Amino acid sequence: MVEHWKQTDSEAIETTTIVAGGGPAGALLAYLLAKSGIEVVLIEQHHDFSREFRGEGLSPGGQSMFREAGLWSRFQEIPQVSFRRMQLYFKGQRIVDLSLDTSGSEYRACWVSQPAMLEMLIEEASRYPSFRFLGGSRVVETTREGGRVTGVVVRHGKTESRVRAKYTFAADGRFSLMRRKTGLDQPKSPQTFDVVWCKFPSPDFCAPEYPVMRGYFGAGHAGVAIPTHDH
Repeated sequence: MVEHWKQTDSEAIETTTIVAGGGPAGALLAYLLAKSGIEVVLIEQHHDFSREFRGEGLSPGGQSMFREAGLWSRFQEIPQVSFRRMQLYFKGQRIVDLSLDTSGSEYRACWVSQPAMLEMLIEEASRYPSFRFLGGSRVVETTREGGRVTGVVVRHGKTESRVRAKYTFAADGRFSLMRRKTGLDQPKSPQTFDVVWCKFPSPDFCAPEYPVMRGYFGAGHAGVAIPTHDH
């Protein structure tokens, strides 16, 4: 599924659009462009998606985008957990028990396998001849002509090559190199708290057939426990 780039230093790719970053936003954008018949090169620095992701939560609005893109049936095949209730605890005592079922809607908050979701998007985009995926290729610089961004310089191993395009999209995450290189990065507000994120085996009281999101508060700290598809 992943096309590994095999080029010499002198070669360059000419395309209509570049999408830098193969996360959910970049992969879905590249799919929509390819589906519309627009040439697109999706560049992702990792060779594959076999790694841990922090962003596995998907809101009802996020799910609806898959239906709008014509991928709802494929999305439903992805390993995921839909939450039916949310419970809040304060100093060990449960104080809130809310239903997350939305009347008349088939969407509810869920936790999805992001590797499976990204692989599905790349697979669907690859059905179109206007799509090309460059895995294991990292954007290191933008190219300009007359003050306009005309493409990027990509490093694959020890080889650097150029990709030229009419339009370039930055979808390379919260520490975007593309934003810095194009002067679009904005000053960030100082972070006033720390977040520790981890996974551990699901305890017995988290029944997989009845997934519940739990929030815990007390002693100046807060915690959220979220069941995942892999338990």
